[in-house]
Amino acid sequence: MAESGLRLRRAIVYRGEAAAEERTLPLIPPGSVLIQVYAAAWTGVEEAARTGVLAARYGVVMGHTGYGRVVAVGPGAEELSGKLVALARVPEQLPGVDADGFLSDYTVAPAGSLEELTGTPPAYTALYLEASLACDALQRLEQSDAGRVAVLGGGPGGVLAAALLAEEGYTVQLFTDKRLGGHCPATAAARGRPAGFDAYIHMLPWAYVEADGLHLLHPYSHPRLSPTPRSLRVEKLTGASGGCPRRLLRENLGRGSCLEKMLVYVDEPIPPPPLGDRGAYIYTFTQRRRRR
Repeated sequence: MAESGLRLRRAIVYRGEAAAEERTLPLIPPGSVLIQVYAAAWTGVEEAARTGVLAARYGVVMGHTGYGRVVAVGPGAEELSGKLVALARVPEQLPGVDADGFLSDYTVAPAGSLEELTGTPPAYTALYLEASLACDALQRLEQSDAGRVAVLGGGPGGVLAAALLAEEGYTVQLFTDKRLGGHCPATAAARGRPAGFDAYIHMLPWAYVEADGLHLLHPYSHPRLSPTPRSLRVEKLTGASGGCPRRLLRENLGRGSCLEKMLVYVDEPIPPPPLGDRGAYIYTFTQRRRRR
């Protein structure tokens, strides 16, 4: 393992509740890199960890999605040295739950889970993994005969998935308790349990939906699959590569967009108030980043 030679001064850590701490950096394993974090997101995933709905390891640095610049590399990851990267594919050890995440000045991540970025990305690029999961859902639906799709959850991942699928011609209904979750174009918001759809995209913690069809599960809301009836086809989303996540963020997070109105920007790594109807807190690190 490589020595990082740096100290992690600030982090949001799970200790039965979210807490602000100073942390030292771990060694960098082979195939992994050390990232100076530019922005990270607190979404429903972190809210679920804080409230105990999602079982996070005690002492783990929170934050399942973010982006920044590679400042040190482990053996076998030299090609990413100095690159601007975002988490695009879900590692085996879930950041922010099983392994340290992005709500810190620095974090370590497997090189194979990262996507190289160009230019000067706005801070909402912290939601890159959520956009990547939405793109993965589209790719899986394209390999099925689904036409009518229910999206469960009106946070950033759910809104992005609903917008993308509607753009691609699917009949989409977004199920959410958030007041803002249904305000985005091309998404019809509803409450209650959906039924009668060809496919279901679960962005919420698992709530059994007694319906046949393809069920695509968010990897953090559903870190371990439970036995399901044989009539249900269940797949776990892992993320997608290529230009889809970047385009999806750009088209749905411009100035004045519905999803942009669901975001709150934070400059200091301290635990936030409950999310409520907000979509996400976007934390910026090292310097104030361009938001739009």
